Amino acid sequence: MGVNRGKQFEDVLRKQFMEVPNTFVLRLYDVTTGYLNQNNPCDLIVYRNGTLNLFECKAIHGNTLNFKSHIRENQWDKLLQYSFLPGVNAGVICWFIDLDKTYFIPIWDMNYARDILHKKSFNAKTDNLEVYEITGEKKKVFFKYNLEQFLKEISYEQ
Repeated sequence: MGVNRGKQFEDVLRKQFMEVPNTFVLRLYDVTTGYLNQNNPCDLIVYRNGTLNLFECKAIHGNTLNFKSHIRENQWDKLLQYSFLPGVNAGVICWFIDLDKTYFIPIWDMNYARDILHKKSFNAKTDNLEVYEITGEKKKVFFKYNLEQFLKEISYEQ
């Protein structure tokens, strides 16, 4: 079986978030069999300075994040539900491999695009949703991201 680029991406993010000072990181491992009805809402839980971040991580080829095929309905529903709690950010960190771009797309913005604008996907080249680019330095395959700056940008810190 080949190497799963998505799982590698999750692990890279987890390790890099752990390097950010005063940050708690928990990776929720997927249970592919649905054992005991486990359906995690996201891949990573990151807490820093009063903000709880719930991140579903995706590594995809092309420039389109399909709302239906890339995000399970239970993840969508739970992330949206949690995003309305004070001090909580929830959404998808998506690495568009072919574009060498990584974005955080808040779930409430994706929900607006799906339910109000009737969009079926997010296109990294053409959509103007409120997204946050996660910048970094490209290494051989993955990036070394500036995650401390990213967390400050999306946080509720004063």
